[in-house]
Amino acid sequence: GDRNCAFGYASLYNNTTGGVNSSFGYKALYANTIGEQNTAIGRSSLEANTTGINNVAVGAYSLLTNTIGSNNVAVGLQSSYNNTTGTKNTAVGNNSLYSNTIGANNSAFGYKSMYYNTTGVGNNSFGYKALESNTIGTYNIAVGFRSLFSNTTGVENTVIGVDSGYDITTGRTNTLLGYNTGRGITTGNYNTILGANVTGLSATIANNIIIADGQGNRRINVDSSGNVGIGTTGPATKLEVVGTITCTTMIETSSVVAKTNVKKLTSQTAKIAKLSPVSFNYKKDNKRSLGLIAEEVAQVYPELVEYENGQPLGVNYSKLTSVLISAVNELAAELAELKKQLNK
Repeated sequence: GDRNCAFGYASLYNNTTGGVNSSFGYKALYANTIGEQNTAIGRSSLEANTTGINNVAVGAYSLLTNTIGSNNVAVGLQSSYNNTTGTKNTAVGNNSLYSNTIGANNSAFGYKSMYYNTTGVGNNSFGYKALESNTIGTYNIAVGFRSLFSNTTGVENTVIGVDSGYDITTGRTNTLLGYNTGRGITTGNYNTILGANVTGLSATIANNIIIADGQGNRRINVDSSGNVGIGTTGPATKLEVVGTITCTTMIETSSVVAKTNVKKLTSQTAKIAKLSPVSFNYKKDNKRSLGLIAEEVAQVYPELVEYENGQPLGVNYSKLTSVLISAVNELAAELAELKKQLNK
């Protein structure tokens, strides 16, 4: 071999035809035979390398067991310590990618970042103990102190923030942004959470979208059925709002083009008389209000009642307007008839 540089006891000791290697330190590149263009700096760095090429190891015992793995970069004490045939990995930080053996295309930055990864591929971790427990999980991105800390086999997760996604073990394709957020999820999949301190979530929650503030107050929730909740974490309809809504215009689809089986409403006065308006307090916030009881309305106008799991949930007050107009028209007709009779 030619164009090699070796400094230190048994450095490049077994090299035969390998060239353009640089080794500095006790037993650095010790077993190298034909491997080329490797750089090893530190005690026993790249010690077991035989035919691997284009590796850079800086730090004692970095890439220690690498044999034929190529295009790896390891910077830090015992970084990529157990790598044997893994390729195109980058480990920066003491004990980063420590357990990796054949995993490829991983990037780990920070102390013990991706420490237990063995065969996982395409992962990126940035921060102290980020993705530390990952073993065979693939294509995860963890940015922040202990982010995705417990992940073992989960795939395609993207988390940003200190302790973000900390509890996820096998969950997949979760996207979390914020300090200490997404806590409680272990095997849940396909969630998107924006905002810090969203905690206490179901371990198996799936297909939810949560937008929270910095104190973990969940402002908007979209569940797996596509129901949107504002002021509630469990919306029962396509849009459920707990609180007051203010708007300038609200339009319901009413064109004849969208309708079929159109019939005139008649004889509504007697039916209206069966409804009993009441005053009441809502249990959620004790707010005083006026209205009807859905169960009672269902007995007279089932079309005006919204149901959940077969039980009356609410009254569609806007459609009640049509019933009232019909009743007013009936009363107006009766009044006109009375006037006609009085004028005879």
